[in-house]
Amino acid sequence: MAPQRREKLNGIWISDISIRQPVFITMVMLAFITFGILSFRSTPVNLLPEIDVPIISVSVTYPGAGPESVVDQVVKPIENAVNTLAGLKHITAQANEGSALIILEFEAGNDAKQLEEDVRQRVNSILPQLPRDVRQPVYQRFDPNQSPVMQIAVADTSGRSPLELRTLIMKRSFHLFSALLALVR
Repeated sequence: MAPQRREKLNGIWISDISIRQPVFITMVMLAFITFGILSFRSTPVNLLPEIDVPIISVSVTYPGAGPESVVDQVVKPIENAVNTLAGLKHITAQANEGSALIILEFEAGNDAKQLEEDVRQRVNSILPQLPRDVRQPVYQRFDPNQSPVMQIAVADTSGRSPLELRTLIMKRSFHLFSALLALVR
């Protein structure tokens, strides 16, 4: 019996190899799938890159004071204390009844931790000049990596109590989370 002669295929080279060597192509595809799964599991998910945003906020509580008093007795002295910091780009202040929020935006490239410490020192140096009822300021750095990925609001029009609605949401979200976790595994 004469050996079978293979026809010369004149298609695209990858399809020619696929027709002639199906086991080889199957192994190559399994290798790609395996490497894809391994990469997917080992690659970290980071929605935002690691950035150091030089924005510092100072929250001050002054119980019982009106907005005008807060501005005159709290916000202006704090602004005067911090406005000479190096690299300060913009100051935004908001005074409400009983509280003040001062947001300090610095030039990019500055170390946010060091700036927070500088702001803390400046504000703490003028605390004795502020009214006695002013509480200790709260300092925060803006970190985009700590902001939530998603926020959900739920409303009910069927007349359920808030406790019933919360229980229903917790049960449903637990089932949804369990199903998603099973898919990921």
